[in-house]
Amino acid sequence: VELAENHCREFPVVSETPSQFLSWQVRRPLQDSIDDTGESSPKWLGEVRSLRGAALFDNGRRPQFKSADGCFTDADPIDPHAWHVLAYSDDRLVGCVRVYPLAASRLPCLTEKLLGETRFEETLLGLGRRRHNAIEIGRWVVDPALRIQQSLAPGIGVQLAAAAGAVALALVNQSEDEQAIAIFSAGSRDNQYRMLSRIGLREVSGIESLISAEYDDAIRVMYCTKNHKMPPRFQSLMDGMAKDMGIDQMLRVLALDSR
Repeated sequence: VELAENHCREFPVVSETPSQFLSWQVRRPLQDSIDDTGESSPKWLGEVRSLRGAALFDNGRRPQFKSADGCFTDADPIDPHAWHVLAYSDDRLVGCVRVYPLAASRLPCLTEKLLGETRFEETLLGLGRRRHNAIEIGRWVVDPALRIQQSLAPGIGVQLAAAAGAVALALVNQSEDEQAIAIFSAGSRDNQYRMLSRIGLREVSGIESLISAEYDDAIRVMYCTKNHKMPPRFQSLMDGMAKDMGIDQMLRVLALDSR
């Protein structure tokens, strides 16, 4: 009974609709419109980096994510080139995830850093893809306070995954790239990879767990293509998140503005 209860807490049943207790925002890439190292970064990006820093710090497990003045931070240079999905409870940011199309920049994604440029390219080639086909989903975090309280945290995590998948799929559909692939470097200690396995992602064969001193974790490289079949309930949640966030309408407006 105890094992069953622990399993249910760790891997809750996926709801097919977005939570009524949360509001959602999708932020488009900033690219070179701001000085990423200066104070001109928008407020929402500062909040995202602070939340990520708090989650990644994890009570001192990764000390580099806390500055000398006691502030949590994760100022990653990829951020201006990526899409971000933000989850709010009232006006408080409680979750975020990043969707980074590698064709948007030459900056290496986390998976590329872990594998090295050559092995990363070889891995994509082994899957019949190239770098410009890849989208990395990462920096998938929930407010540590909610995780401790066992409040909305499990639901937020699954919904963030569905929202990121919805954004990635919409970008793929817009680009009409039939070779597109989503990749994810998932940690083992917090069981990220197990949740991703349950929603349809696969581990890349031939790559052992990558031991990362920076993240104090064993990282597993996972992927999903447009043709992969997701569990029906998770696919329904992806559809619900896409509708709730108005992703298709946003991309249509952006496409018109770029003409």
